[in-house]
Amino acid sequence: MSVDRILQLLANRGTPSPTGKAHWSKQAVESILTREKYTGSSTILGEHRIENYHLASIPSDCFESVQNKRAKRSNVELTDEGRSGSL
Repeated sequence: MSVDRILQLLANRGTPSPTGKAHWSKQAVESILTREKYTGSSTILGEHRIENYHLASIPSDCFESVQNKRAKRSNVELTDEGRSGSL
């Protein structure tokens, strides 16, 4: 499902944005789909993961599915050293 489709669903359901507005911004939806903190978990200093740190906005399995789909669509590949290179 695309971000535009998510925006359309939120509007059709009358779901207010995090700031209470009637319409969501594309940036707000993308932020929720790409930031782990919205799963309720947090990673501190890149290595210490804390589960259920706060109330989740998106289920962890959904978040992981989004990350996998985004990685498959990306034209950037990370090497073992973490460097990027075009496919």
